[in-house]
Amino acid sequence: MLKLFSVLVLSTVSTMSMATQVINVPPKDLKYAKLPNRFPMTAVFSKAGQVLYFETGENEDEFDELLKGKEFEIDEDDKAALARLIEYPKISQIFNQTEKNNIVINITVDKSFFDCGPCQNQQSYLDGLDLPSMESVQVNLSR
Repeated sequence: MLKLFSVLVLSTVSTMSMATQVINVPPKDLKYAKLPNRFPMTAVFSKAGQVLYFETGENEDEFDELLKGKEFEIDEDDKAALARLIEYPKISQIFNQTEKNNIVINITVDKSFFDCGPCQNQQSYLDGLDLPSMESVQVNLSR
């Protein structure tokens, strides 16, 4: 029984640790993207790079609506900024390697800059979702 429990725990931990890829990025490296200066930022892309969803700040209700199939209009400036974001080499590499249909990217701010409670809440919310068709990426702006 203990052996089975250990296997289940290890499997769960392995799955959870693989679920969200964390990329630490100095903010200056993403300055070219001209993203809004509001955190957290959550975007969902198709594997082809089409922006399906974008929101700044905590907005679990709208993300839930996306999961239910609602389509969202994205501002053209935001689309352009997000297209530049996915050109960042570490992010581009994920797009090239994933076998999943969609990629959710959550951009947060490291505590070394300031304590962003909404960033932590949004990441916890996303971590709690079962998103088998989505690659989950956390871009952590850090020093």
